[in-house]
Amino acid sequence: FENHPLVGEVRTVGMLGAIELVEDKDKRKFFDSSKKVGDTCRDFCFENNLVMRALHDAMVVSPPLTITVEQIDEMFDLVKLCLDLTADKFGIS
Repeated sequence: FENHPLVGEVRTVGMLGAIELVEDKDKRKFFDSSKKVGDTCRDFCFENNLVMRALHDAMVVSPPLTITVEQIDEMFDLVKLCLDLTADKFGIS
């Protein structure tokens, strides 16, 4: 996800992951908080049956420890879809 135009940084510890959403990737400029980009991305996640938590403009995922490789692949596909939908909504390309 680090190559995605909306993603400033990806952090992981074990099975926990956080994806930082930025308006300008090169300058690592965050969105104005009034845009609620994280909330928008979270809503796209819920609409696509993916549970992620929005913490301001960071998306957090903590899958169950019993998740299978196939489910992880599906989760990553859904994360990319939701990031793409969010980027499109905010004009990030």
